[in-house]
Amino acid sequence: NIYEYIMPIDGQRQGNFEPIIKITSPKKRQLAVLNSYTAFNENSELYYEIAGSNFNKNLFSTIDDEDNKGFASMIGFKKKIKIDSTSNIYSKLDLKYIDKNFETIERIFGPEFERDWGIEVNSFNGQSQTLANTTFGYRKSNLGSVDYTFESLKLGTLFSGQKNTLKVNLTEINNLEFISNTSMMASTNIGTNSEFVRSNNKLVLDYEKIWAELGYEYEKKKSNDQTITNTADFANKLFKIKTGFGNKEKTFVEIGYKKKINDSLVENILNEVNNYDSYFLNSQIINNKKSTLNVYLNFNRLKSYLNDNVEEYLNTRIIQRQKILKNSFNSDLFFESNAGNLPQQEYTFIEVEPGMGSYKWIDINGNGIQELEEFEIAVFEDEAIFIRVLLPNQIFLKTYQNKLNYSLQTNFSVFQNSNIDFIKMLSIISNKFQISADNKAEYRGNNIILNSLFKGKDDLLAYNIGLKNSFAINRGKNRYSITYTYAENEKKNSYSFGSNQHMSRFNKINIAHKINPSTLFELVANSERKINSSENFSQKNYKIKEDLIKPKLTYFYDENNRINFSYANTSVINLIGDKETLQQENLGIEMYFDTNKKDGAVINFNYYNNKFDGESNSVISYTMMNGLKNGENFTWSFTLVKKLNKTLDMNVRYFGRKSPKTKSIHNASFQVRANF
Repeated sequence: NIYEYIMPIDGQRQGNFEPIIKITSPKKRQLAVLNSYTAFNENSELYYEIAGSNFNKNLFSTIDDEDNKGFASMIGFKKKIKIDSTSNIYSKLDLKYIDKNFETIERIFGPEFERDWGIEVNSFNGQSQTLANTTFGYRKSNLGSVDYTFESLKLGTLFSGQKNTLKVNLTEINNLEFISNTSMMASTNIGTNSEFVRSNNKLVLDYEKIWAELGYEYEKKKSNDQTITNTADFANKLFKIKTGFGNKEKTFVEIGYKKKINDSLVENILNEVNNYDSYFLNSQIINNKKSTLNVYLNFNRLKSYLNDNVEEYLNTRIIQRQKILKNSFNSDLFFESNAGNLPQQEYTFIEVEPGMGSYKWIDINGNGIQELEEFEIAVFEDEAIFIRVLLPNQIFLKTYQNKLNYSLQTNFSVFQNSNIDFIKMLSIISNKFQISADNKAEYRGNNIILNSLFKGKDDLLAYNIGLKNSFAINRGKNRYSITYTYAENEKKNSYSFGSNQHMSRFNKINIAHKINPSTLFELVANSERKINSSENFSQKNYKIKEDLIKPKLTYFYDENNRINFSYANTSVINLIGDKETLQQENLGIEMYFDTNKKDGAVINFNYYNNKFDGESNSVISYTMMNGLKNGENFTWSFTLVKKLNKTLDMNVRYFGRKSPKTKSIHNASFQVRANF
């Protein structure tokens, strides 16, 4: 937000805001509670509770301290009368009083207390509260219970209300269940009379292989004064019906229907404003050790009378798992489509302590002004001094969203003892395939989009699509192990100031072979492409091609101690814009020490020689050189992990780096962790 100063006119302030920073005062909150009960016999009980509070809002001041102390009390009596061996009558009477200055730590009443009585939270602060409650009930074994409750609430002289509640709970009848909760409340609120009726009812028939359920919910609030917003009339009715057959633990099919009608004030008259119809199917078609298949379908139709509009949505969910040929093939599928909203989000960046943030500011144009396009995810901890904060948003776009996750794992290791040479050879081969997509398309009228996965990317408001395949020979082994990985990811985010698209794709080969018991050779060859396209921030646009080859040699002193020697040659070029180029050589040494499998240390040293051609103070250069500078760079680190005792662990971490024309930068952290 931007604020503009307006000069006072004739000493009268012309604005709406003041540059005031509120100071948080030290506070003290104390609460003492005494509760007890007296059982006259097994069927009668008297209970009470007394509480006192002391809440000082400002320990630096004695002004208005006379309202610091408050008082609350509660007294009640329970009685049970046994009619016969299967039935009894019970009663309960209690009275609660809360002084206007009483301050509690936890809420006293339920989360819907204010709504049940038609009052707003904190609207009656400064008023003493009195709540009287009396309940009479009847319970019979193998049948259930019926309860009637009368309540009376007073808040000072401003509010007075009475509520009658009838609860029926017949849940002990074979194959039948009936639950009903109906309440009627009448109140006087600052001269305004209102009524509030609520009713929730459910009837369930449940046999071994078939079941059915009926439900009805009703709410209505009516008052004699519609000029006060918090007493506005409303009403809604909800009808529910569903039935199913099968075994709920194995395979079943369930279908159902819901209809809700909403009434609201239109020109001070309570009328129907909208309604919706909802149809659903929920099923578990297959469920065994090798296969599962769950299907869920939900069709919704929303009709609004205010703007004569009809909206239709289809929500789906499919979950399928399959194991084939002694688990040689494992397949997992998850698909979901639903309606939703996409916020036109805005954000800003706030400076924090070094290492506590995630972003680095690069002053591209040298004007000293922090602009949105000048922030990039920090590579090094000491540069991470900004966090991104989402701003409040009230603009949403209606969308249809589709999610797809599918994986297929192939592993023939179960055939490693086969007598057939060809099949035994297959046992060293494995493959992992994964694909995921999360697409959001704009909702347009009643054209239900079953699947936006195959829509053109330009037609989508946002998406995140990933593909990865990893083929391996002797996966996880150190002799003649080869892994080829192909991965691709594309994503698009929409903001109030435009969209941003990013794509990355790489082909990587990993080769590992243990020459002898103490020497391991590894080779990594990687070819990667990265594209970033910002609708309004052209400084962030790039199309980078990166090729790397990295051999590594590891020498093992023993089972837990080793040293690595590595060399990497990387070629990077930006194919658009200023067409920046980078040739990078890297020499690295890494040593691992593990004395007794409880204490360990890692020492790392790297030398980078960057030959960069292009503007050095840019997002592109920061991305291509991975936070380093043009010329010779050095990084080193030390990590120590030590177990002090059975409960405490100590971690010491140090990282340093040196780049041309800059001083050495050192970062260190110390941590003690308790494990319970």
